[in-house]
Amino acid sequence: DFFDDFSVDLSKWTAQHYDGSGSASIVSGWARVDSEASGDFWGTSDGGSGLFHASPLSDKYAFEAKLREQSYPTSEGYNRFLMLRETLDPNSRFYAMLFDGDSSHITTVWRDSTGGSAGWAGDNTGWARGANTVFRVRLIKIGTTFYAQVSPDGITWYDVGSRSGAYHGYLGLVDSQHDGYTEFD
Repeated sequence: DFFDDFSVDLSKWTAQHYDGSGSASIVSGWARVDSEASGDFWGTSDGGSGLFHASPLSDKYAFEAKLREQSYPTSEGYNRFLMLRETLDPNSRFYAMLFDGDSSHITTVWRDSTGGSAGWAGDNTGWARGANTVFRVRLIKIGTTFYAQVSPDGITWYDVGSRSGAYHGYLGLVDSQHDGYTEFD
């Protein structure tokens, strides 16, 4: 369980709400991030909410979490899951995993330059989640390349995407689907 090592010392986690609304907390070994009708991690400046860990990162690591529960509008999935950010500024470079527009696939989104426009792999790319409602997600860093992966069981992992860039500085659990929350184990 990812949070077992971090739940005791909440000072290592920072709640960030990019457009003034939202909540994020760690309770009994799991985390809940609620965007409370916020914007997206998109464009040149972010909306949404996140819970970020500001520990220094090495050249090789993996950041993994299990989605515990999800609540989102039926017509839109929006950004949720794991994020790597250079800084906590709303226009920071980042690399993240998210649902595509109709929530049928898990794909990736990024901002390659501070203040630049965000890009994404597109609808119906990455991993088709099918009937899976609980699954694990992870971001792996090897050198300057970041890999996004998903697993329905924590044993077999599927590649979602990869990208090279300066996205290391903060690990985050994020939610920005306008009207819902995500819980992570």
